[in-house]
Amino acid sequence: MSEDKRIYTEEFQVGWQDVDPEGKLKMKALTLWIQEVSWKHAALLGYGNDFMQQNHGIWVMFRLCISMFRYPRWDDTIRLITWPRGLKGIFAQRDFEFRNTDHELLAAAASEWLVLGREDRKPMKSDMLLPFLPHTLPGKAAEVDRLVAPIGSEEVLLGNHKVEYAEIDMNQHANTSSYLDWTLNHVPQIVNGHKEVKSISITFLSECKLGDEIQLKGAMNQEPYTVKGIRTSDNKPVYVAVFRMS
Repeated sequence: MSEDKRIYTEEFQVGWQDVDPEGKLKMKALTLWIQEVSWKHAALLGYGNDFMQQNHGIWVMFRLCISMFRYPRWDDTIRLITWPRGLKGIFAQRDFEFRNTDHELLAAAASEWLVLGREDRKPMKSDMLLPFLPHTLPGKAAEVDRLVAPIGSEEVLLGNHKVEYAEIDMNQHANTSSYLDWTLNHVPQIVNGHKEVKSISITFLSECKLGDEIQLKGAMNQEPYTVKGIRTSDNKPVYVAVFRMS
């Protein structure tokens, strides 16, 4: 924790389980770190899990944008810096920087969160978060590409996925990191080792529960590429990922 309590810093060491076959950090590991520091900092500021339980709500991520400048490798030490940037309607904004021990910027991320009712899963009014504003840094923004899905791109079926028990978190739905896995596991250029994600923006539209069947469709003809997840039981979109590769 820095002297300014609005900024939280934690170091992580890239472990064996955190890297891909090339020895580079997996996107899944990065998103798990993002969630971990978000929870810890929110709790330190008084708006963590205990606060949400008292107010019958849960924090859920609505959008996450990540830009990679250089991928960390196995055994690297990474300093993750995060701060709340403010409120935008019902959304709470939080940004992140990933730096190595030489202070080089390796990656940056921006996120939007909202509070859902614990029982009805409907968005709660942001009034409960107004006392949170003094803890934000509205003038400090991470250097992140915020990608938008192109209109009219031809989509093809990439595959299907059934939500498994190992993907469910304490909020009883598939964790954020799982959506990244579903996406990247169905992009041939990444699976074959020819490409890596340069930037990605993912919007979470609906919760995925244990046993849900998700159909994955992609527009892969031109950048930015798009992968959409559609729940087969009600044909409802559950997420959209837009990304560039290098």
